[in-house]
Amino acid sequence: MTRNPTQTIDIRKTVTGILDVSLLVVILVIAALRATITEGPLSQAATRFDLASPVFSLTVSTILFAAAMIWLFIRLWQGAFTWKPTFAILGFLLFAAASAVSIYIASNKRAAINSVAITLAPVLAGLLLVQILNTSARLKVVFAVLACAAIVNAWQSGTQLFSDNQLTIAEYEKDQSSFLTPLGIEPDSFEHMLFEHRLYSKDIKGFFTTSNSAGSFTLLAFFACIAFISMKMRESVTRAIPVCIAALCVLFGLIITKSKGAIGGLLFASAMFIVYVFFDGWIKRHKKAIAVIAVLLIVISCSGIIAYGVKNDTLPGGNSMLVRWQYWSTTAKLIAAHPFGIGPANFSYYYPGYKVPQALETVSDPHNFVLSIAAQYGLFGLAAFFILIAVPIYKSILSKDFQIVTEKKSSIPGLSVLVGILTAVVLLFVRPFAMPITATSQSSNQAVLFAAIYLYVFPVLIFCGGLCLFAVNLEVTGKDKAIQRDLTGAAMLCGLAGFFLHNLIDFAIFEPAVWMALWIYFFAMVAYFNYGNEGSCAVGSCKKWIFMGAAVVLGCLYVAFVFLPRLEVARAVAIATEKPPQYAHPALAKAIEKDRFDPLPAAMDGKLYLQQYQELKDKKLLQNAVGDFQIAIERNRADFANYESLANTYLQLAQNAPNDSEKRDFYTSALKNYELAADRYPGSTRLRLGIAKTAQILGNKELAIANYRMVVEIEDAYREQFRRMYPDRKIVSRIGEANYKIAQKQLAELEQGM
Repeated sequence: MTRNPTQTIDIRKTVTGILDVSLLVVILVIAALRATITEGPLSQAATRFDLASPVFSLTVSTILFAAAMIWLFIRLWQGAFTWKPTFAILGFLLFAAASAVSIYIASNKRAAINSVAITLAPVLAGLLLVQILNTSARLKVVFAVLACAAIVNAWQSGTQLFSDNQLTIAEYEKDQSSFLTPLGIEPDSFEHMLFEHRLYSKDIKGFFTTSNSAGSFTLLAFFACIAFISMKMRESVTRAIPVCIAALCVLFGLIITKSKGAIGGLLFASAMFIVYVFFDGWIKRHKKAIAVIAVLLIVISCSGIIAYGVKNDTLPGGNSMLVRWQYWSTTAKLIAAHPFGIGPANFSYYYPGYKVPQALETVSDPHNFVLSIAAQYGLFGLAAFFILIAVPIYKSILSKDFQIVTEKKSSIPGLSVLVGILTAVVLLFVRPFAMPITATSQSSNQAVLFAAIYLYVFPVLIFCGGLCLFAVNLEVTGKDKAIQRDLTGAAMLCGLAGFFLHNLIDFAIFEPAVWMALWIYFFAMVAYFNYGNEGSCAVGSCKKWIFMGAAVVLGCLYVAFVFLPRLEVARAVAIATEKPPQYAHPALAKAIEKDRFDPLPAAMDGKLYLQQYQELKDKKLLQNAVGDFQIAIERNRADFANYESLANTYLQLAQNAPNDSEKRDFYTSALKNYELAADRYPGSTRLRLGIAKTAQILGNKELAIANYRMVVEIEDAYREQFRRMYPDRKIVSRIGEANYKIAQKQLAELEQGM
């Protein structure tokens, strides 16, 4: 029987509809999962020995890439399809090009590759969302998922505020060593002081790494609620009441984080929205002029802040703004020296080379998204990022009048149910692997069961309960109900402005869950303003096969050079941390061979040999460690830590050398590597002390004096800033009080001898 063209079109629409809903559900479930799992920021995507978070992040990114490829394949196979112009393709391609250049430039190329994959995947998922969000019901589901994830975090933040943090402090005060030993922190050290500062600050962070990250995510979720409410109030004020309750829960979660930046962003965005509500007509008539004035005000404000900082070497706002000025001024020097960027996830390697010596902390991000992108992706990458953001906003909002469109009754009652069920299943089965319960021999079965219910079951119940508040409002009711774009779109745009304002003083944007929420929110806004604005695209047979072939090749390259190497390293790290050295070394050696970009397995193998040496005192172990650290250095020449580890290894070899000639050679090699490390971290008192002691052993008094003097000067500058920041606290030496006195004594004796 011959199928008529109408049947073919109907079948095609059915397949397309099922595909779109399936991909939408996948993206939203991943967004909810990420918001309830603690993932490290993108700057830590491949810079730690604890690789659980990077592996999870890369796995999620692979799923998002696959979703985009599936959508593209189906559309190409159809040959002709409709699509919404997002005006973001150019910005995405430019940012992808900048990412490719930054990988080439990066010192640690594996960290850069992983970070780029984790960064680009949510953007690509957002571009896909624009094509999928073709009904208001689907758009409301997006808002609902963001809000429900924020409600789960509000519950977690509440338990931290009223219970968990105080219990943690009580446990710490009962047995400090149980907290410090696993972290490798010595009591009464500078690191101990920083740990206690974080602990007693009682950070309310939900499932995020910091309160600022929790606040930033919740800020977007709150304005997603406002956008949802504005859509429903045109139909029925009473039907918006459940969503108002959800919005209050989200707002509660934001407030208890006590994130000054997020709350400031909330107040700024709320003020913008209120002004729009009262002056919408005037704003519509002068929106382009207002946009120009806003840009000028931003430029003037930034210029004033920079001028104040240069003049006073700080910014108004207490200790937090003092340290931020140091982060920003240091990063500015870094950008000036590397205008093409240093590579994603490589900031922590380069920052010490420019850091002011007195600064208390060495950070992995400058706490400013503009500076962070410029430093890692270069000025070209920063321009591409702004094009990615600005062009869709201009084309979708500023370049055309707000419209009122009508949509006939549409309802997808099964969509919210499907999202709820699949999210519940994924949270229940994935979160235990990503966030396992750490049980001790004293833990009872009842305690473990309660912990499992609390950590895994409660978030699911709260998410589904929150979704119920939205579920009754996920349809367009009545006949030809009007959807006015101005108020809803204004709410989304104001939330976005508040979010970016907050991230001018923080790095929350680069936490994977927040980064993904940003692009879901942003492209949902773009889809909303392009509602009903679709174009047609026809792809010839030849072009279809070329595009599909290119996609397959790119997919294979991604799996071979991005995903599988990370799994190999993760497996080796798991063996190294759980099994004896006789199993760990072969696994790490295999990882070193399989992934020729990653310095982590070699560095970890070298440290493991050093640990063995402390027990066995076998010189061959030190020689093996030397080889490992040299491999790590070849794969990341910007990291001072591997040079320092190599120098320390040579010192131990020198202490066990059979004759004076070999001993001197080892000391010379140690001094050379200490100096190479100090070139990359000139403000490190530890490295300067190592140079001074080694130079003194070799009889180089001038070099020893110069570095002992630097040790004292750097420590004195640090102490002066410590007194400035914490006038009521006892000074905790960064190098250790004993080493500080040794440096002073040796400097005085050597200078007297000269």
